[in-house]
Amino acid sequence: MRRWTDWLRGYARVRVEGGSPQWCLNRLTAAHVPFWGLETVDEFTVCFLVYQRDLSAVTELAAAGMCVATPLSRCGLPGVLALLSRRWGLMAGLAAAVAAALILPQYVWFYRVEGNDRIPAERILRAVRDAGVTAGTYGPDIHPQQVRYFVQRQIPELEWLTVTQNGAMAVVTVRERRQRAPMEDRRTVRDLVASRGGMITGLSVLDGEAAVKKGDVVEPGQVLVSGHMDLTYKIRACAAAGEVFARTWRETDVVTPRRYTEVEETGKIWRCRYLQMGRNRLKLTIGDPPEGPEWRKTVQRRDLTLPGSLTLPAALVTETYVCVRPTAAELTASAAGEAMKRFSLRLAQEDMIAGRIRNSDWQMSESADLLRLHATVEAEEMIARPRRAEWTEDEHGNDRTDH
Repeated sequence: MRRWTDWLRGYARVRVEGGSPQWCLNRLTAAHVPFWGLETVDEFTVCFLVYQRDLSAVTELAAAGMCVATPLSRCGLPGVLALLSRRWGLMAGLAAAVAAALILPQYVWFYRVEGNDRIPAERILRAVRDAGVTAGTYGPDIHPQQVRYFVQRQIPELEWLTVTQNGAMAVVTVRERRQRAPMEDRRTVRDLVASRGGMITGLSVLDGEAAVKKGDVVEPGQVLVSGHMDLTYKIRACAAAGEVFARTWRETDVVTPRRYTEVEETGKIWRCRYLQMGRNRLKLTIGDPPEGPEWRKTVQRRDLTLPGSLTLPAALVTETYVCVRPTAAELTASAAGEAMKRFSLRLAQEDMIAGRIRNSDWQMSESADLLRLHATVEAEEMIARPRRAEWTEDEHGNDRTDH
């Protein structure tokens, strides 16, 4: 503890030379000037430590005893402050650092989103910025309730939101609305009808009465499972449910031109760099970007970060312009045929709710400018689709009796 108090008060090492240094030490003791760390160099020279505020008194008492007192070194806080007082640039930088440490944490510079699962963080931050919470916003001016009302109008999928400031970091905590499974309508009477014609290969009825059986050939719109069940003495109405699989056939015509235009790079590249700070952009490259249909532009954005994965509200944006040249090309029949086959198979697969393709047949034809593919695709798919049932007295008559 004594060592730290001596450093705060400041001390110096002094060398006293003369005919009788001991007499000088006696005078210091009589004058109540504290000194310590006494070291005898020879019989005419001694060294010791004194406080810096007592240097003038030591010099005067040594001169009165026909001795010379010479300060050798200075240590402590007063010496450091005296050294800094001669370096105005360093002092200005130190003052700026202290001011920044006190002022900057009161403003928002970084953002972090917590609690989001389905909604992208970029969408939430964009809505928060539109609410007025941007880079450099004064923390006490942020009103979480107003921000929540504004963001919920922009993003209805959010159930709750709040913004809390932790130093220069604004933490946006959200809670998403629960996705409830749609309730099945069991009160509307429905039939299952065929979406396309085919031959029934499988039938699974969960509710309702089957109107077809395995091996039957059905037409589009034909009732497969009826929502009206005949229970002999009464008719039960329900929402038909089940799955009906059938073998179906599709015919598709795919046409493509033989000649097309492709582009190739000429090797000319021009890059333009910008410094994006919030909504402001500072151009770093001299010159204007090229214009014209022969230039293709791509944009690359790299956010500037600090250690600790803190993203600054600034980014380096690079726009790359590549010069291309259009050239004429011609498709071969084999390459075009493979591409059109894949397209027709994908088209048939996307048209099915559930099922698989069993077989396919292709017929290719060529002309001077076009390539045509006639595809016949055989599939086994689920063809049952719900449709509101219609009640007719011809089908379910009432003789106005109890039967």
